[in-house]
Amino acid sequence: MVTPERTELCGLKQIAEHLGKSENSVRRLIWREDFPAVKIAGEWTSDTREIARWRLQRIRRRREVKD
Repeated sequence: MVTPERTELCGLKQIAEHLGKSENSVRRLIWREDFPAVKIAGEWTSDTREIARWRLQRIRRRREVKD
């Protein structure tokens, strides 16, 4: 049986580890960059698929600015 990949990240620590950034950097992304995370019951939650979409959008925007 194939186990589906876990996509939910719970807590700043998990989100930061996924991104390879510090928890403070993740907080800045959340507040300044429309980062895809929501606070549920006092804990930040995100989704790896949404993070991947957000990253692609940022890359596209940067390419548009350069052109």
